[in-house]
Amino acid sequence: MENFKEFEPDHDVIEDNELFKTVLLDPKKAFKFIHKYEYENHLKLLLVLAGISSTFDRAVNNNSGDNMSLGGVIALSVIIGGLLGWISYYIYAALISWTGGWLNGSARTSEVLRIIAYANIPVILALIIMIFQILLVGNSYFQSTIYLDDYGTAITIVYYGLAIAQLGLGIWNVFLLVIGVAEAQQFGYGKAFLNVILPILVIAVPILLIIFLL
Repeated sequence: MENFKEFEPDHDVIEDNELFKTVLLDPKKAFKFIHKYEYENHLKLLLVLAGISSTFDRAVNNNSGDNMSLGGVIALSVIIGGLLGWISYYIYAALISWTGGWLNGSARTSEVLRIIAYANIPVILALIIMIFQILLVGNSYFQSTIYLDDYGTAITIVYYGLAIAQLGLGIWNVFLLVIGVAEAQQFGYGKAFLNVILPILVIAVPILLIIFLL
């Protein structure tokens, strides 16, 4: 019987064209595969697209459309996000690896970076939704005030529907990240969630202390 084990299929393996769907629908299986086989196909592309998406979000939060044209906002977001956006994910991966050590985790930065890249698939889907929102309201999307009444009831309904979908994808992104970190660090989900937020606390607490002292 032992001789036949060599010919048994590896049920952990996921076909390349099935991985994205598996990440969204069966994330535990997907991240086990990614971590076990150090899977990195599309890694750089995912990080670049996620970086662009994050830069667009910052443009929205900073009301960049108040001072820039739509073309300027888009060009700047794509260029900066594509060239530099991935750096923030590398730093975040390093911080998760570092703070995970406090919790007896052992995942290296490269292992966590793989998890972050594939956990960001919902963020990339949110970027697609954002493109539709921009097509609906133009530069108003990046301005401090959007007068949706000017666009009619149908566009208003579609716009808010897309916004709700974006919110759902953002929440799903966090869930995927927790599941992925749990696999990489061999944590339970509660401990993995703590590991996900610890880097934010490590950065935020000193800043808040400085502000308080000043």
